Amino acid sequence: MKRFLVIIFTLTCLMAAFCPAFAAEACTVPPAAAEGKYATMGDLYQAWGGHEGYPDYICGVWSTDGGMENLTVAVTDDAAGEQGREEILSLLENTDSVTFTTLTYSYQELSAIMEEVSAQMGGDSLIIGCGVYEMDNTVHIMINKDGEGADAVAKDLAKQYGGKVLVEMTGPFQNMIAEDAVLTYGEFAEETNRMPVILLIAALAAAGAALALKLKPKKK
Repeated sequence: MKRFLVIIFTLTCLMAAFCPAFAAEACTVPPAAAEGKYATMGDLYQAWGGHEGYPDYICGVWSTDGGMENLTVAVTDDAAGEQGREEILSLLENTDSVTFTTLTYSYQELSAIMEEVSAQMGGDSLIIGCGVYEMDNTVHIMINKDGEGADAVAKDLAKQYGGKVLVEMTGPFQNMIAEDAVLTYGEFAEETNRMPVILLIAALAAAGAALALKLKPKKK
């Protein structure tokens, strides 16, 4: 069950962070024009190679309308972010292909936290999943609520990372905020309902498949 939850969580992080169109069109990196500009923000995103190549001032990138025609680019809410915004505009031929917003934490900063937390997973660890949610500007961390000392682990993570993380207590097909940690530190991002829906869909799909196999008439 733990492995199943970790897989579902990882897939969810990827879906939450990127539009499916990214994967479909990211096979070929578009070259910059002779003057060093890219036709659209989508081309520049692909040239970055996805989030691994984000500049330090980038918090996240996602589709504005479900396609690649316009991408929302979140930059840090500081001087570096403002300079980064101007840099991006200077690299684009079509500046209408990008919509800017500001967030607090850069992707690189959150990614470093994700790596620290991920290093604690495995064995008897109560941490069963983590990932960067770019639109939420947080690292979501899943804790096995049935494990001994789960509340203490959640509180420690919340205290250590503050508003940069969203700690979630989870059990079989459940996903809820660690209320004690929220009440103690009050520095969590807004709760998201994406995980419970996806887990429920996965559960119903598995149950339906099992029932279909069970009810399948035997050949005589």
